[in-house]
Amino acid sequence: MFKRSIRLLAAIGLLFAAATPASASWLRAESEHFIVYSESNEATLRRQVLMLEDFDALLRLLTDVRSNDPVQKLPVYLVRSNGELRQVARVGTSVGGFYYPSSRGIAAFINAGLNGLVGEYVGPNEILFHEYAHHFMMQFHSNAYPTWYVEGFAEYLGTARFVDQYVEIGRASDMRTMVLSNRANWVPFEWILFQRERVPDQARFYSQSWILTHYLLSDDTRRQQLVAYLNALARREQPRAAFRASFGMDPGQMQTRIERYATQPLRITRLDRSSVARPPQIAITPLPRSADQLLLTQAALSLGAEPEPSDVARVRRIARGNDPLSKRVLAEVELLAGDGPVAERLLTELLAATPNDPELLYLRGMRHVVAARAAEGDARREQYRLARSWLTRAHRADARHFPSLYRYVETFSGEPTFTSDNNVNAVLLAMQLAPQVYEIRMAAGAMLILRGEHEQAQRILEPLASNAHSGAWAQRARALLQKAIDRTSEGVTVEFYRPRGQRDDD
Repeated sequence: MFKRSIRLLAAIGLLFAAATPASASWLRAESEHFIVYSESNEATLRRQVLMLEDFDALLRLLTDVRSNDPVQKLPVYLVRSNGELRQVARVGTSVGGFYYPSSRGIAAFINAGLNGLVGEYVGPNEILFHEYAHHFMMQFHSNAYPTWYVEGFAEYLGTARFVDQYVEIGRASDMRTMVLSNRANWVPFEWILFQRERVPDQARFYSQSWILTHYLLSDDTRRQQLVAYLNALARREQPRAAFRASFGMDPGQMQTRIERYATQPLRITRLDRSSVARPPQIAITPLPRSADQLLLTQAALSLGAEPEPSDVARVRRIARGNDPLSKRVLAEVELLAGDGPVAERLLTELLAATPNDPELLYLRGMRHVVAARAAEGDARREQYRLARSWLTRAHRADARHFPSLYRYVETFSGEPTFTSDNNVNAVLLAMQLAPQVYEIRMAAGAMLILRGEHEQAQRILEPLASNAHSGAWAQRARALLQKAIDRTSEGVTVEFYRPRGQRDDD
């Protein structure tokens, strides 16, 4: 069966597969909320970005988000094949796209070359909409929602269809309706509603969560009942009691209604596209020819990939010439696994041309962070001290650049001032900017526990502890959450970096 998406992979590494053909030409489009890279033509790319901005506007309308708080634009890579996905990360051959939040960056990767449906069930827009719905919900509604609603909401919006001046929501998912067609295979709604651990039967869980969410969102009265239930959970009321109080029935009675609802024609809602009244600004620029071989390498690095020495040698062979993209990619692989002084020289040259580039300033700081990780004692402290000035400049250049804040806090690890007000405020701001990143959320929770601020630590850790996708991270979050509940800091540490071979991401 087609695997829907991947958020955390067993290992992110540089997979230098065969280079994209020289005839490929990458374009970069930037709009209010997205940076989209594509190998399509300009007209197609403009339509894709317009659709994404309309989808963002739809989510804001449905969830009453009016925030103008600064957040980083989401990079979206529209590649042509599964093979290009595998140049970025180790994914299976049936994967049509994935979304990856890391302390280095967040991005979505979609195989836009599917030309319709994967395995006759899921198309590229459905994958992208599903993942962006998760990204958006965590950004603006970072609460400990029940897992069924998190997935059901993304499934409900994933089938949005943009037609001319309208968007239609509520359409059936072919894959989910196929699973639901045999009601004898449904699992009890008691399990759908109240389970917390990783979902053992993903197809049924997603399908029943989708139809339940569709039922609740398709009627004003039921929508109000849903809001009352979610608010009760936010107040930490007992889930089963809150469910009966909000909906006036038990899970079994709800299942009977949902089974009947699934046999009826689904309500499809049509709304005006936001871009009709207010067309978004979209700037499209062609990338240099080096992007054919290096853009996806840069994308892997942006997700925290750790290059091997052999990867460095290959990039050295490819990154010839003086175009900024080649220099950037070479500088990053050099500082991570190659020659630090060479990386420093390249970054100095790049910064001479663009001195306020936050990514370059961040990488210049990382030159010293990487050196500090390999040093001890006074040499380690000195490298971290040097890193701070560059990371501070990166944050000043772009207040939305959360990696610079997070690595700034790392430079105080092991110091008596590690849990100072300034450092805790910095890690909390990094989490506010990127609430999707598990690593930053865990660090923030641990630092608060070390300071004895247990209630705030609980609120921060609960969304991750209840996340069905986060696997090992959710297990660690539950263990740390229990520390907060028990009001103890025994054994609580913050780990910013794990050497190669020690990673155990889900």
